[in-house]
Amino acid sequence: LREALVNDSSTEIAAAFLEGKEEVKLPKFSNIVNIIEDLEVIGKLYILKGNFFGAYFVYRQMSSLAEYVFGSNVNHPLTAQALIGLSLTKQRRGEYVEAYDLCKRGVDMLAGMFGTR
Repeated sequence: LREALVNDSSTEIAAAFLEGKEEVKLPKFSNIVNIIEDLEVIGKLYILKGNFFGAYFVYRQMSSLAEYVFGSNVNHPLTAQALIGLSLTKQRRGEYVEAYDLCKRGVDMLAGMFGTR
């Protein structure tokens, strides 16, 4: 998985989030965005491998970090992508109502930012 990460400088921090470490020292803002993107790559890899529980955990961490960085009431493409990733994992696990709600939140967020066309 380390080889799949977008930015090598964020590898250790992304790994710390995946391990659930509470005290992770965050770097400057631009690197935090890279960490969120790295988590998305890892989540996609888990989905491709059929590990939906692992993907859910990664997307949950991605969502938490994105909401921490951008705010819980702020629309941001990475927050929306995390919600849609969570939705996909829920759908694959047969949790359709939760999947729908997460997907709707993510799509509504994107539509609010970029419009529907």
